[in-house]
Amino acid sequence: IEGSTPPHTPGPIMADYAAYLAKGDGKLQGQDAIGGFLGVNWLDEFERVGLSVKKTGKTWAIPMWHQYNNIMGSLHVQPGTDLFRKLWEQARSTNTTLIQYVTWNDYGEDTNLAPGTATRYTIYDLTAHQIKWWKDGKQPTYDHDKVYLTYRRYPSGATIYPLNSRRSAAGVLEVASILTKPGKIQLPGRSANYDAPAGLFVKQFPLTAGPVVAEVVRDDKVQLRVTSPDPISVKPWREANAMVCYSSEYDRQWQIDFPDTPVQTYAEYGDADEDGLPNWFEMLYFGKLGDYSTATSTNPNDDPDGDGLTNLQEYQQQSDPRKKTQSYQVGHVWDLATVHQSGATFNPDVDTTGRKVWHYLYKLGDRPVPLDGAYLPCPISSGKVGYAGDMVQHTPYRDDQFKHVYGWVARHKNPVDDSWMIQLRSNTNCSAILAWQAPVTGRISLHISTYAKPDGSNRKGTLTIQRTGPFETLMEKRVQENESVDVNLSDITVKPGDRIYIIGSYHPDYVAMMLKTMKIKLESLAE
Repeated sequence: IEGSTPPHTPGPIMADYAAYLAKGDGKLQGQDAIGGFLGVNWLDEFERVGLSVKKTGKTWAIPMWHQYNNIMGSLHVQPGTDLFRKLWEQARSTNTTLIQYVTWNDYGEDTNLAPGTATRYTIYDLTAHQIKWWKDGKQPTYDHDKVYLTYRRYPSGATIYPLNSRRSAAGVLEVASILTKPGKIQLPGRSANYDAPAGLFVKQFPLTAGPVVAEVVRDDKVQLRVTSPDPISVKPWREANAMVCYSSEYDRQWQIDFPDTPVQTYAEYGDADEDGLPNWFEMLYFGKLGDYSTATSTNPNDDPDGDGLTNLQEYQQQSDPRKKTQSYQVGHVWDLATVHQSGATFNPDVDTTGRKVWHYLYKLGDRPVPLDGAYLPCPISSGKVGYAGDMVQHTPYRDDQFKHVYGWVARHKNPVDDSWMIQLRSNTNCSAILAWQAPVTGRISLHISTYAKPDGSNRKGTLTIQRTGPFETLMEKRVQENESVDVNLSDITVKPGDRIYIIGSYHPDYVAMMLKTMKIKLESLAE
């Protein structure tokens, strides 16, 4: 269609099409109001569409929403309340007269406006503020200060245990203040403080582990303090890409709704008995998940499985306190083929002991993409994809800064012997990366059998191998298409958390790299 920009963004044609639907023609009755569903693929056209519809004399019903998190399907979230604020600003700037809030109050997909155990009263409250602003043409004022905290439960890239994860979204710690008069906002423990004006003011900070606390200070005195019951964790137990929120209004709103019930917060990552074990850990392993009365039932110093590790140590190293932790022996081999044989992929994937060691990452940048170790987890994994392969880990489809970013790490059947191979498919502005994360202290060796995927152009592929602890490049190899190459590296010292990166680099004569074999052998253990 002329004016469209396939495959993901409809483009300016949406404005013309919306006006056509509003006016109608001899065969189509015109519509009194034009809106949309989420409009994910044409968010950038909302303002243009709104103005186009209003020129016909009809009503533009802007789709309003704050997030959409379908656990087995689409994930549309932004770092904080960015989308929510952008859409309300558009509604005001285009003089929109009808708001279409896209929600089923669906707690399972995190679209709920109604209070929930994750967003609590924050989206509910901020929506009321935005509605009043939209109707009156000016920000509402209040008789007291308000502070709202919005963030993800864990930083992108944190290893999830014991459940698996298919998707990952970047986040921030966002502080939204609505002050009666200017004041200073400070975040204890985060070395962050700033001046905030009266009215709604939003500031965002990196998402790092620890308590989430904000204070309003005037004349060197703390006038308001809000502490979220959910700290940011680096040891999440399940995938959670939607917002978690808390505010200074929580107790006030609770008393309005439940005047005769003690305030409850339902904080998975809180620690009700302050014993070092988060609520989820005690409920999941020793109580009843969701029953917060069982979140104080465990002694952190007990060792119920008799493996020499206390409950607290099991939590810290992300293992099951009810099952003896399997130890590694010299000669152990981490073979990527075990993931292929499982028939499903997550990020990260586990080894034969159940530890999460295989990570799928990417790096964006100008060509050639800088391989600097600052790599991000692939945001989506899926099953079979016709053009990519099986058990696919996808890099981002699009990016605001770089044009050609979509690539993947995927499985393919070897036509010679029907075994599984890994494809590292990079792009002009993206390198696809496979990583192994060491769970032990010792020395390892690495064996890879690889070739450059033929495409008839007589080009080369590039395989780069790096390590952390310290960060260095161990090898870079240019491989002619259809040429088979064996890579053998030995005497690599590792400790828990160190990573080996296998990278399909992009060069001017790029083709995808195929890994027929990927094995890491434990040669020795540190005493």
